[in-house]
Amino acid sequence: MEHDITLALQYYHELLKVRTDNSIKGDFVNRGLSMCCANPRNGILITGINPSGDSKDTLFYTFKETMSIPERRCNSYWRNKYDQLIGDDDYLLNHTAYLDLFPFVESSQNKFSKEIEGNVEFQKQIMLITFAEIEKHICPKLIIASNSRSSFYWGIKRKYPWMGYALERVKEMPPCLKGQDIRLYQIKSDTGFSNHENRVKQNIEFAPDFRESSLNRKYFIDYAMYDERHRKKCSQRFLTPQIVRDLYNWIEQNDT
Repeated sequence: MEHDITLALQYYHELLKVRTDNSIKGDFVNRGLSMCCANPRNGILITGINPSGDSKDTLFYTFKETMSIPERRCNSYWRNKYDQLIGDDDYLLNHTAYLDLFPFVESSQNKFSKEIEGNVEFQKQIMLITFAEIEKHICPKLIIASNSRSSFYWGIKRKYPWMGYALERVKEMPPCLKGQDIRLYQIKSDTGFSNHENRVKQNIEFAPDFRESSLNRKYFIDYAMYDERHRKKCSQRFLTPQIVRDLYNWIEQNDT
């Protein structure tokens, strides 16, 4: 818990800066944050963009408890993650971490994105904190970005590298993804990072400039969290807990 408190204080420090100088006028500035804690290491990481104001999450919550208690996962935000990624698989439950890249409470992701888009420095500082948490603490073998905004900050669009991971599309899909329309990438370069000059540089005290990413050679899915309305039309774009488990097992077997 000490680690999570320290992490929350780092996020709060940046939030207080924009609250003090009034450089961001979004409602989220006065709401504070809601952050997933007690995340397991060296497993799967699901990332979102920011927590919803409609959720029942408090300052600290755990992904395991949220997935385990039906009342906690009753809204579509968590229910879809349970149905498509975790299910009743205890192994997945115990090996999956969750992280919002921006842990600040706002129900509308469109509203949140518009409120922060003009303050690049704020986005950069938050990304540095989030980056350090991923690289130094969670160290996942498989990342599932659960929406396009989350994928954006991982560097899925090379013109806008942000965290700057070198994402290379996997051409020879593992057996569990054959016939599926799932965008699977491998983080792959000499360092795991792209050479783009606009990549957020990890050069502050708690996130030193890494020679090589701990995620180099790990895997990334650029995913869209569809709901049941789209299943008939877009069934090949859906993950299932069994596919996630099989993919993770395949990664474990091929981990070098």
